[in-house]
Amino acid sequence: LEFLGDSVLGMLVNEYLYREYPDDPEGALTKMKARIVCEPSLADAARRLGLGALLALSPSEEAAGGRERPSTLSDAFEAVVAALYLHRGLDATRRLVRDVLIRHVDLSRLWDHKSHLQELMQERYRKTPTYRILEETGPAHDRRFVAEVLLDDRVMGRGTGRTKKAAEQAAAAAALASEGEPGGASPEEEPPPP
Repeated sequence: LEFLGDSVLGMLVNEYLYREYPDDPEGALTKMKARIVCEPSLADAARRLGLGALLALSPSEEAAGGRERPSTLSDAFEAVVAALYLHRGLDATRRLVRDVLIRHVDLSRLWDHKSHLQELMQERYRKTPTYRILEETGPAHDRRFVAEVLLDDRVMGRGTGRTKKAAEQAAAAAALASEGEPGGASPEEEPPPP
């Protein structure tokens, strides 16, 4: 069931994103899908449904904490998606995926790299990153900015953008990548307009 559930889930999330964000580029939609259809998000959806308590586990798996293991919960959610699809059809499955999974994933965090970086730096180092604009080039109608983000005196990332804010976001994205954080844009990629 996990195999079928994975495919149905992917199709329904793609459909949702295509309808909700019709003007976004494919790369942005792919990042949003990855944020929704990932082990942590699926495990959270399984917890919302209380699936951990319903799993049939061996005594050793039970003792090892299998009811709360993210990979087990994620697989269980995919199996439920497949079972619902087979027994109730696409509309019921679409509602479940939307209400139990998609609505609980914060897609805005994909593009708000500065907030994400600040939270991470506070958590890891109890410090706040700072930004500075290094360069401003081009005519007034086509400006390009280069920004860098620092933690104390250490440069964590550098990015470019058409506005100072976009350049800072790109620098934060580069810093997140250097810290091993998944997701987000590449250092040269600008977020879509709000």
